[in-house]
Amino acid sequence: MKTILSLLLFAQVAVSCAQSKKENPITHADKTANTFPLQTGPLNDFEGVFTDAQKKDLSERLDNFKETTDKEIFVVSVETYFPKDDFQEFTVNLANDWKKNGANNTVFIVFSKENRKIALSIYPGTTNLKDKDAQDVISEIVIPEFKKGNYYEAIKQGITALISKWK
Repeated sequence: MKTILSLLLFAQVAVSCAQSKKENPITHADKTANTFPLQTGPLNDFEGVFTDAQKKDLSERLDNFKETTDKEIFVVSVETYFPKDDFQEFTVNLANDWKKNGANNTVFIVFSKENRKIALSIYPGTTNLKDKDAQDVISEIVIPEFKKGNYYEAIKQGITALISKWK
């Protein structure tokens, strides 16, 4: 009996140690509900995909767009997400969490380099942007560049194309 208890204790410790690796801010203990990090601006690089210079450039583009229009684009990179089997649901939940005050004219581009996922969430009330146009930007511009490993160029070109289609 002591041997069985010792083995169970050892197994529990081994599992705990294996799970104690560095966690992304989006990872959380309670898997029954999402807990999201605080947004850091229009660009939220939680996965560490971009260099400091790239972050500055993308943030300036997104800030300038917001300042000159009534529209807003968020770009978010994440390493982990929940529910694990539905990245689109995660994206919608993140958008809803960050836009609790009901701002309209908002688009979220959320991606995970590690998990090879990307999703788009167009906030309810967004005007003058067709879902198909936004999806075309992702499928025709962003994804091909992602496949080449050009994450910065993908997002930069995607933002530019999205802005031009969103008149």
